[in-house]
Amino acid sequence: MLTARPELAAQPLVRDWVARGWPLIARRPSAHEAHGIPVGLPLPPSAGKARVALMLNHDDIDRAEPLPTLATALETAPVTWRPALHALVATAAAHQVSVHVFGSLAWQYLTGLPYLSPTSDIDLAWSAPSRDRLDALLRAIAEVERAAPMGVDGEIVLRDGAAANWRELHDRRADVMLKTSNDVILATRASFEQDLT
Repeated sequence: MLTARPELAAQPLVRDWVARGWPLIARRPSAHEAHGIPVGLPLPPSAGKARVALMLNHDDIDRAEPLPTLATALETAPVTWRPALHALVATAAAHQVSVHVFGSLAWQYLTGLPYLSPTSDIDLAWSAPSRDRLDALLRAIAEVERAAPMGVDGEIVLRDGAAANWRELHDRRADVMLKTSNDVILATRASFEQDLT
């Protein structure tokens, strides 16, 4: 792929990324993209925070892995964040869900490059709880965020991969933005809840 994209091959950080075997991340395709698997390579702030969009074939993929868990990436976070992050890990356990990390903390954990800044938030992907636990989970996340030194962003992810922002759900908005692997659509909160077990 670098041979076909000389503008990427000319970037030392991209070449180093390949040499180190660092991952790419799945993304939604844009309207003009043809067939293939859309992935992204998010460069760190020191490289201008550029987002390199790539399209892969199935044969190009060596392996696929889930996002890092918050518990695994926690020690990469600033020391001041860690009490809140431990509380979020405990929240996930208490509500019988998993919590994974994406965004700046995930990339700093995966690469060792500096992605986090003093204004960074934590981006979390929570597996969907049972319907009767949803509101309690959302209240618990909000409670941790109130005392946290950083913003707590992220989504509740349904079994099929569709996801809604936890704050929109917590605010009990009638409609929420539902992100799928191919699109972002407006859905009712009620329809989101129907997909919970």
